[in-house]
Amino acid sequence: MIRRFIGASVLAAALASLLVLMPAQGGGTAHAQQGGIIAGNKPPATGGFGSFSFGGGTFEQLLTASGCPKDTSAFFYNKPDGTFAVYIPGTAIGVVNEAVMALFPNNTIPLGTIFIGRCV
Repeated sequence: MIRRFIGASVLAAALASLLVLMPAQGGGTAHAQQGGIIAGNKPPATGGFGSFSFGGGTFEQLLTASGCPKDTSAFFYNKPDGTFAVYIPGTAIGVVNEAVMALFPNNTIPLGTIFIGRCV
């Protein structure tokens, strides 16, 4: 029980830190940012990772908002169990994106979904 409480406290502190470190990009309402990045930083085009909150929309809009090339990008969604569901736009192998597609059916990603992205 104590272990679970400590784990929850650490998770809460990490999430609070993430919100402080992810300033909003630009003004306006979240609805106006649909299909865009509403907080955080997109991945650098030259390589590296970026963590951001997506304004909701489709997987195609996620790719466009990131500014990453389709053939070399990858997006990671942290599932509640601590593992990642990966979206790789340039893959021709459907099973690769199966887990993330199951989490966001009908090509619909909700407002505020947090991703880690990598361009190159």
